[in-house]
Amino acid sequence: MLDYKYFKTHSGKEKNFLSTDENDRPQINVELDSRSSLQLEHFTQKHLKKRVSLYIDNTLISTATIQSSISGKFRITGIEEKDSERLLSHLKGK
Repeated sequence: MLDYKYFKTHSGKEKNFLSTDENDRPQINVELDSRSSLQLEHFTQKHLKKRVSLYIDNTLISTATIQSSISGKFRITGIEEKDSERLLSHLKGK
C-alpha cells in the first residue's frame, strides 16, 4: 500500500493545481519533491500493469491500471470535480 501522506509535494500554486484535460474534465497537476518522486517511481515500476486505487478519507475515488513508471510530475484524471478539489486540498496539506 502506498499512502499519499508519505509524499511531499512542492509548495506553491504553480506546482500543484486543478485544471482540465483534453476532454474538458477536471485534472490535478502534481509535482513531488525529489525524495517523493523517487519513491513513486520505484513503486510504479514495481507495480506496472497492476491496479491502484485512490482513496480520500476511506472513500474510493478512482481505480486505474499503472501503465508506466510515474515520477516527479504527473496528472490525475478521470475523477469528479468535487473529488479533484478534495484531493488537491489533501495534497496541499489543508
